[in-house]
Amino acid sequence: MHRSSLSNTLSVSSVQTPNPNRSADGTLGIRPESLRVLPEVGAEGGQAVAPRGSVAGRVELVESLGAETLIYVEVAGAAATLVARQSERSALRPGDRVAVAIEEGVPLHLFDAGGRRVGGG
Repeated sequence: MHRSSLSNTLSVSSVQTPNPNRSADGTLGIRPESLRVLPEVGAEGGQAVAPRGSVAGRVELVESLGAETLIYVEVAGAAATLVARQSERSALRPGDRVAVAIEEGVPLHLFDAGGRRVGGG
C-alpha cells in the first residue's frame, strides 16, 4: 500500500496569535523529515509510555523506498496519520507501539482554523 500524502498536521486549541489578547483553534504542520519514531520505552497499565516531549502512537505502515523509509504512525488525537521520513532502514512493524518526537530546532508551521499561516512570512 502506497500513500502519497506526506503532510503532518495536529489540531491545536487555544493557539496564541500575534495579537497577545487573542487565541484561536488551528493546525500545527510538521515536515516528515522533522519527526523521529522511537520504539516503545515501556508500558504503564497497558499503555505505551512516550518519552518526555513525544507522543505515543502505533505503527500503521513501514514503507522502504531504497534510500529512505517512511513510517506511518497513528496517534490518538491527531487529525490524520503522522508520517516520518528517515534515511535509515527500520526494524519497526505495523502494530508496534512507538513514540513520535519532533527534532529539536526544526521549523513548525502554525495555521489558523481557516488554513491561513499564523506568524512568520
